[in-house]
Amino acid sequence: MSIDNRDISVTDDRDISVTDDREPNARETPIDTIVQESLSRLRQSLSRQAKAKDYHPLERALPAQFDQTHFNKLPPELLAFISQSSPTEPFEPRTYRQAVGGSDFEKWDDSMTEEIDSLLENDTWELVDRPKDKDVLSERWLYRHKRGPNGEIIRYKSRYVIRGFEQREGLDYNETFASVVKPMSYKLLFALAAAYDLEIEQMDVKTAFLYGEIDADIYMEQPEGFCSKERPDQVCKLKKALYGLKQAPRVWYNTLTDYLKTLGFTPLTADNCIFYDGKETYITVFVDNLLIIRPFKPNINTIKA
Repeated sequence: MSIDNRDISVTDDRDISVTDDREPNARETPIDTIVQESLSRLRQSLSRQAKAKDYHPLERALPAQFDQTHFNKLPPELLAFISQSSPTEPFEPRTYRQAVGGSDFEKWDDSMTEEIDSLLENDTWELVDRPKDKDVLSERWLYRHKRGPNGEIIRYKSRYVIRGFEQREGLDYNETFASVVKPMSYKLLFALAAAYDLEIEQMDVKTAFLYGEIDADIYMEQPEGFCSKERPDQVCKLKKALYGLKQAPRVWYNTLTDYLKTLGFTPLTADNCIFYDGKETYITVFVDNLLIIRPFKPNINTIKA
């Protein structure tokens, strides 16, 4: 007889043997079912072309091209998690076309306009004719969500950068240097601040790299989406150290050093990313982030101003 798709045969010595002729899929656990549904959804997403306006978050977490080998290597828990991702979750565009073609176009457009206005205000470049004996570097937009403590988006940030990897040493730059304070140095400063009850404050220098002027002739294409209507065939000749340049951190450090020297600060010999004025005031430099240590907070505000 047959009970619930199982054949049970009873012999004289009462030995009972049970055979299961169910399909293998019938034994799958819930997690296996979810994985199979995930694979199906992922395969369906491959048919979307790059020109689509909105991109699913899966496309930022998984490889661009899939085959069965790739799928087999992905952890089942990851597939189960991302299969439940909402297509409406805000994403960070990877290109200008994605930014202007997405649902958050107005927010990204305002962010890019703010960035361009800041660059023009700092006199970052001037438009000139395309040089015949110099390479013209390309550029790109970077987009980031600035989030609050609970993960909510509080700001749409756009950054216009130059593709520094196209630069050639000896032609576009000579030396590179990034000011990074040594870990043991700031640990020692924290100990001194705790021992002598000093005030500590941190500050981030906005558009820090734009304060330094470069000493080389560097050309780049006009910003995508903000090309001059009067002079569309011209290119930008940089006057300031735009983000992405290989020498930009070094130019910023030299500019900051010259300014701090006018305030009576000198870099320490043991760590040239720490500046001291001889009056219990220290300033540490971590690229464009400063840590100011001083006995009284009003004095710190004076330096920050």
